[in-house]
Amino acid sequence: VWIERIEMEARPEIDIEERRAGQDFVADFLQVVEGYRGDTDRLESLRPHLDPLIQSQRAGRLIEEPSVADLAAYLEQAQDICLDYLTDEGGA
Repeated sequence: VWIERIEMEARPEIDIEERRAGQDFVADFLQVVEGYRGDTDRLESLRPHLDPLIQSQRAGRLIEEPSVADLAAYLEQAQDICLDYLTDEGGA
């Protein structure tokens, strides 16, 4: 057995639904993210923002064109990273 890589997928320990229902910047951010979740057209609208990386001569050969599932996963990861920086509960 050869382990190729280990991926850490820990989420900030916060109640995302409760924070989304709030009246602050974090709530606004979470509402925007939720608007993209499950909406293929909105997820596809994120693709042009990745073009500079994908079309890069160096990175472009290593990175495949992301699928819609990849875009959704990137959005989830971005949400978690942002929550980590925006909230005390995220470990800051």
